[in-house]
Amino acid sequence: MHVSFTKALSGVLVRSTSCLAVPVTAVLLLLGCTGEPTVHRSPDGPSPKARKTVPRVFPRGETLYVGGWDWAPPVTFNRLAPDPNWPVDGVVQIMYEALFGYDQLSGELVPHLARGIERRPGAIAVKLDARARWSDGMPVTVEDVIYTFLLDKRYPTPRHGMWKFLENVGSSKPGEIVFTLKKGNPNPLYVLDYLSENVILPKHIWSEIERKKGWNQAARKSDYMTLLTFKNDRNPVVSGPYRLISYSDQKIVLQRRDDYWGNAKYGARRAAPKYIIHPLLSTNTAYTDAMVKGHLDLAGHFIPRIWHKRTHQVRAWSTSPPYHRAGSIPALMLNHERPPFDDVNLRRALAHAVDFERINALALSSYSPRMRPGFILPFGAEAKYFSEEDATIHGYGFDIGKSREILLAAGYSFGNKGRLLHKNGEAMGRFEVKCPRGWSDWENAARVLVAGFGKIGVSAGERLVDYSIWKRDLSIGNFDMAIDTPTPMLWPSTPWRRFAQVMSSQNRLPVGQSVYENYGRYSDPQAEQMIRALPGIANESELVTAYRALNIKFMRDIPVVPLMYRPTQFHQFSEKHWRGFPAEENPIAPPQCLMIGAGVSGLWGLTPVPRGTPQRAN
Repeated sequence: MHVSFTKALSGVLVRSTSCLAVPVTAVLLLLGCTGEPTVHRSPDGPSPKARKTVPRVFPRGETLYVGGWDWAPPVTFNRLAPDPNWPVDGVVQIMYEALFGYDQLSGELVPHLARGIERRPGAIAVKLDARARWSDGMPVTVEDVIYTFLLDKRYPTPRHGMWKFLENVGSSKPGEIVFTLKKGNPNPLYVLDYLSENVILPKHIWSEIERKKGWNQAARKSDYMTLLTFKNDRNPVVSGPYRLISYSDQKIVLQRRDDYWGNAKYGARRAAPKYIIHPLLSTNTAYTDAMVKGHLDLAGHFIPRIWHKRTHQVRAWSTSPPYHRAGSIPALMLNHERPPFDDVNLRRALAHAVDFERINALALSSYSPRMRPGFILPFGAEAKYFSEEDATIHGYGFDIGKSREILLAAGYSFGNKGRLLHKNGEAMGRFEVKCPRGWSDWENAARVLVAGFGKIGVSAGERLVDYSIWKRDLSIGNFDMAIDTPTPMLWPSTPWRRFAQVMSSQNRLPVGQSVYENYGRYSDPQAEQMIRALPGIANESELVTAYRALNIKFMRDIPVVPLMYRPTQFHQFSEKHWRGFPAEENPIAPPQCLMIGAGVSGLWGLTPVPRGTPQRAN
């Protein structure tokens, strides 16, 4: 039975996945695209089956080229790893599936492996879809779901923190999983998020992997780091519509599973592309060039001035400004363990030194609506929690004069050439703003930040590093300032989760130890109390009051500095080789790039463009 959630659960609804009206054409043309004929050699070597099934040619009319979700040679496809490679990272659900997928357009949970959900006192119950099958023919079971969630309890995975809010995951009747909330710390919002994020693993496979690969002989126990040595790159057993068939330093190749159990949801039709290939390029510019030339069909990276790409049949969700649907708030992370960033006055002065309009124009091609103070989106579903009055009283804006006033009033001073001095008169050192190399939008934002900080005497420079280094340094607290997007997705729990990601100290660890939230190590008892209390509020007016109070606390303390409103995904596509992509005028799926959350359903709506078809007029 499908049960609608109350407003205390952010208005999340549940609906069944309906069949798409757009048929898949039978016209598949050979375009002579050369494929990578070999499987990456892992220490154990590729299986004979894998070698035989990798084609040497990928017909263009059967192959969807995607990009922007991975940037470096693959390291692991182990879902338990801190940062696995596409397509098992984050909320990508084309190999492994979660119980649900979140639909950013409707705010609903769409059943994937599940068929229904019910809210009970102190618990959430989920009905499993009895049709679900693994790629080896075994059924997806309640035991698989329970086992997967318990893996995150036993090991310090990125989802380990979920167990701060869960008491137990079990079953009392066939086909049903019950998620029991922690009595002293119930948080149904977080649990809903994980039901739509945590992809399920087959117990009959991974329990053996634990036994063989996760056993530390010296310690005589299961060990997380030992388990991570398993790459999961040889014919993974999956439940989703695609499987991994090869990878190299140049690309990752998936092949459609014609026996995918979920085809029944689409009138027994198969997903349109037979192959999905992710070329591995190193910069936004390289991915954009590939898109313009027709070598890439779908992209999730930043493309500047998307309206200029229409002549190349490249477009975004909408053909009019702001072209994308904003849903996340990239921010400047500040390391509270490194003075002077532990001083709220310094943080407030930095906030007043940020030229938000220039960041929007230079870094985001004006895709962002006008920035307002705080950490709530002032439009869409979150607008009811935003108060312009609060923003005016407690907020901040680009004002260099105000920034200098704040610093002087706090005891700072200015030395030769306007260089900011510590309160004791000593000169400040030079600080770094870290961001991943090749992410041109963030690189441009970093340049604007550095220029603004220079105007208030703070010496700073851009520090562009490889993605893996940036991610590691964020996690262990090895940075002065860094750009990141707390909660880059829209979830059933937003905006609560966004605040928790930068203000909750529940999973806070000392610098040097890895964390997956609150990278700046902000800590405040009052903020923690507010964050813990909010998920249990059921009354809508009380919920509005609670969010306003939390946003005021954020604006007063400035744990991070919000920079822009950014799309959760840059849903951009080329219509040279495929048509029928989800778009504003064709909303067959949300703009979640055909692989994230509920966006996966869009794979059944694509149609290959027959060779020789005239290009559309622009």
